[in-house]
Amino acid sequence: MTRFYFVRHGETIWNREGNRYCGRTDLPLTPDGLQQAHQLAKNLGQLSFDHAVVSPRLRARQTAQPLLTRLGLSMEIDERLREIEFGDWEGLTPQEIQQSFPDLWHAWAEDPTAVHAGGWGESAQEVLTRMLAVIQDWTARRPRRVLVVSHNTAIRILIAGALGMPLSQYRAIEIDNGGVMVVDVDENGTWTWKLGMCLAAG
Repeated sequence: MTRFYFVRHGETIWNREGNRYCGRTDLPLTPDGLQQAHQLAKNLGQLSFDHAVVSPRLRARQTAQPLLTRLGLSMEIDERLREIEFGDWEGLTPQEIQQSFPDLWHAWAEDPTAVHAGGWGESAQEVLTRMLAVIQDWTARRPRRVLVVSHNTAIRILIAGALGMPLSQYRAIEIDNGGVMVVDVDENGTWTWKLGMCLAAG
């Protein structure tokens, strides 16, 4: 069995500005986001991790670095952990999207597996497929504990899909900036939810 610690990156300016959708845009952490990263290091620094797998986006790498420095662990970058491609929704708030793309927004809410975000971005199923592949790759290697630093929508879609929830309900899962979700995955690929926590709140 492998225990995965899924971490959402710390705050960026777009999180602060009405939660603007940020996929491919490579924003750094705000000062508060950097503080969340250091708080994460304090909260998880007493654990031992076999590996740390991180999205290539700057905000994810900045979130992981204080903890990895504390643990003396190297960062392993995996492009598959990137945030969903939001298409034409990139940089917009949910309110702005509902106003400018009402039909597409409604279709996404009804069935995000059948719609591409922002018209030409990824579907929820595409995100789930690549995220699950990361976890399957690591579970096959049978490490004891793995840190995974990724993004809000990608993590929630992964958790929803792996636990058998309809992907249209992924928004029911909440993970704050710097928050952590803990899941055990056994050799048969069975997921067991252990804990959802906002450890970086200070």
